[in-house]
Amino acid sequence: MVVVRFMAPCKGDKTSSATTSTTTTTPIPQPEPTTPAPTAHPWILTSGTCSMDSFGCIMTPNYDGPRGTTYQNNVGCTIEVTRKCAIEVEDFNVEAGYDILKIRDQQYSGASSPHGVVLEEQTVIEWTSDYSITMTGFKICHKTPPPCPQ
Repeated sequence: MVVVRFMAPCKGDKTSSATTSTTTTTPIPQPEPTTPAPTAHPWILTSGTCSMDSFGCIMTPNYDGPRGTTYQNNVGCTIEVTRKCAIEVEDFNVEAGYDILKIRDQQYSGASSPHGVVLEEQTVIEWTSDYSITMTGFKICHKTPPPCPQ
């Protein structure tokens, strides 16, 4: 942008002069917007006491295998799916009917596990334990779902 100003002589000035001033501004280049890098795993823990290992597998509190310690009473967690994946259950041992893993409108507990369930982006998974009996818990992992049939 260039601005040019002419100043007329003041009344009563005996000399005739004009002043010119020029200002040049150069726009500052703005960085291109960046798209955030995708997370390494297709889901994130948004709240609660579950944990996620370096492979992206999610486990109940205190989980250390099928013969390990048990999770506590009155705990839970929320998981948000950030891109499509399928659940691969490595272990699922929670109190039937009371300690619930909920995906959409489906509840899983006891021997009923969500193995193979395909999750869409923005699906929320919720897990809660009640006030009594505890078990060893679960370890659920993710895998890429198979492609749709042609």
